[in-house]
Amino acid sequence: MTYFDPLIHWLFCLFILLVPYLGGYLPRFKVGGTTLDIRHFFLIAFTFFFFLKYFLGRFRARLSPFLVALGIYMLYVVLNKNFLTGAVPPSLLFNLVTTWFTLALFENLTFRPIDERRLYFFLLVVAVGCFLASALQTFVDPMFYVGKYKEALYWIRFFSRYEGIVRNNSLFAGVGPYEAGIGLSSLFLYFLFRNFREYSLKDLAIVALLTFSVAVTYSRWIWGFALIGILIFVWYRYKQYSIVLFPSIILLLIILFMGFFSQIEESKVYQKRIATETYKGRTETTQIFLDRFFHQKPVFGFGESSWQDKEYLKFNWFGIHVAYFDILFREGLFGLALFVLYWIFGFLRFHKSFRITGNPMLIAFFWGYVFINFTALFDNLNYYGYFLMFYLLNMFLQREQEPDRIPVNS
Repeated sequence: MTYFDPLIHWLFCLFILLVPYLGGYLPRFKVGGTTLDIRHFFLIAFTFFFFLKYFLGRFRARLSPFLVALGIYMLYVVLNKNFLTGAVPPSLLFNLVTTWFTLALFENLTFRPIDERRLYFFLLVVAVGCFLASALQTFVDPMFYVGKYKEALYWIRFFSRYEGIVRNNSLFAGVGPYEAGIGLSSLFLYFLFRNFREYSLKDLAIVALLTFSVAVTYSRWIWGFALIGILIFVWYRYKQYSIVLFPSIILLLIILFMGFFSQIEESKVYQKRIATETYKGRTETTQIFLDRFFHQKPVFGFGESSWQDKEYLKFNWFGIHVAYFDILFREGLFGLALFVLYWIFGFLRFHKSFRITGNPMLIAFFWGYVFINFTALFDNLNYYGYFLMFYLLNMFLQREQEPDRIPVNS
């Protein structure tokens, strides 16, 4: 351990606390075409500490195969975009570089029991705040704690006008709906799996509070992420009973749904978020790509997302709504193969954490990630909830000496 590590752990806890609580209120700065908010300043700090530790010779930098594969994929993204479009946006370059070095820093930290206890306390403060914010947004004022920036107000008004339902994004409302969904989902997974074998009433209470916060987002992908977490929890916790338990749960849900269908069918939530044709948008945008664009540049893609491509947007007012097909659009088959490769290494690390700890939290996160990228573009790792999961991954893995890491420098 270096004497920087305790400071970095404190810095990460402040990141966990301040991004949801103050992200929508602190100033943002435009620097070289990139808008920097509090999240970005933390990533800059983590990147700085990586180089500080590295160049002062205070640690032997090691990179997992996952991080090496991720770096190769990111390098390909930059080179491919520059070759095909002639320019790389500073915001893209900044996000890729700071994300990679932040994850590299996490892989080279020393974790102590006090770091785990401190993180739990900070996450507890965030979880309780999320519940209170969700309750106030749902029952008192949907504009409560949405920050001072017009982007958050735009999304609230857009969904309210389009669907007749306000999507309550809790403490994360000021930093955007994607940050809110991934942040709430990751918090839910953390408290659901924290004491996987020995559950306490306090853990159960926090999970109940976060279940409410997840429910009132009225976002199907967030519901799906949470449901996957619950199913994996039940499967691993009660594996010996799963053959009987799973069919029983499904049968019970069917009976309840059929018994209360008339009331459910009349509810606004059912009409606007379940019995809706918004699913068609995902299939239609994908079909446009497969019919009209894929054959043009199948290997290396078009270099930019369908959401920015002017030719694609002539056929639809928004881009492809499935991340895997958008990766295929912008980076081609070669880019998609690199993306799949680094996630294969990622899954192996998640599974290793399960073998070490007996806790399948990160297995649930992996399958949740796979699912939500069928619903929208969440492939970018530059999200609050993702950083939490990768920090926990390295905390879990350090409970056993790792032989699979590649030394880089001494």
